[in-house]
Amino acid sequence: MSLQDRTISDELTSFVQMLGMQMLYKTCGTTNVAGSGFGERRDAALSAMENGVVSGHGFYTTNYMAFYVLAQCEGDIGDSDCGQCVKTAVQRAQVECGNSISGEIFLHKCFISYGYYPNGVPSRHSSYSSFSSGKN
Repeated sequence: MSLQDRTISDELTSFVQMLGMQMLYKTCGTTNVAGSGFGERRDAALSAMENGVVSGHGFYTTNYMAFYVLAQCEGDIGDSDCGQCVKTAVQRAQVECGNSISGEIFLHKCFISYGYYPNGVPSRHSSYSSFSSGKN
């Protein structure tokens, strides 16, 4: 492979990686929280999610400090690229959603979601019941 071919190959790889980080859609909750360490707790929960999705091989969900967080990557990317994608999504959520109690960021190769529940994260059963009955 010539130097020129290698340069073109490297540029193509970089371009494809950038496409994976492109934001497709976002939604942020309409309620904002001010003070009381909200930002620090949100950032800690999102950081735990960033680490967990790599060790979870592309999927991670947990309750963390009154937050429910979820991250998922496309199946065709490796753990390292997944971690980078989720990190980018987290950074976008912090900027785009600010102090909103919830957010969802869809990038081309990954998705993250978080929600703040100051009275405790609902159990899966109660979340499912609320969802299936159309109540929030």
